[in-house]
Amino acid sequence: RDNSPPSRQKKTADDKKKKPAVVRMLEAHRDVDEALCRKVHIPVSLGSDVKFGMQKCPTFGHVLYVNVDADVCAPTLIWEEGKGGKGGGPPRNMKQLWPIPAVTNRLLRFKGDSFHAASSDQPLSFLSDISDEKEEEGKHLSFAHGRRAVLLFNTWEIPP
Repeated sequence: RDNSPPSRQKKTADDKKKKPAVVRMLEAHRDVDEALCRKVHIPVSLGSDVKFGMQKCPTFGHVLYVNVDADVCAPTLIWEEGKGGKGGGPPRNMKQLWPIPAVTNRLLRFKGDSFHAASSDQPLSFLSDISDEKEEEGKHLSFAHGRRAVLLFNTWEIPP
């Protein structure tokens, strides 16, 4: 019997199978030049002492789905926003949600100032029409606890 602390005990193959997967969600956000945002502050209104960081967005954002297990749905969510500005800042009037399923070797490219998120393990029944195959099965899409390995990168017309 191993009396060492649990963190130091050797894990068996059975132990690894029983352990639930860690599922992380990347909350809805915009990609911005973070160094510029920390350096340059703009007043909220003329004469205001309240300031926020300047937000310069990339030209395009990308998600390369390097390896996605077959049982993983986990779409990337991209919001289409209404008129009212370009670039960074808080979300504008949301017009539409575009769920893009995670598929191995898919390269997703979207406008760099788009509000986007990576999904979690929570079921989203409103996405049930993403796949005709899943709809025919009468199942609600839910996010599996499998593996989704991605490479995230941005491109800039003018480097930050």
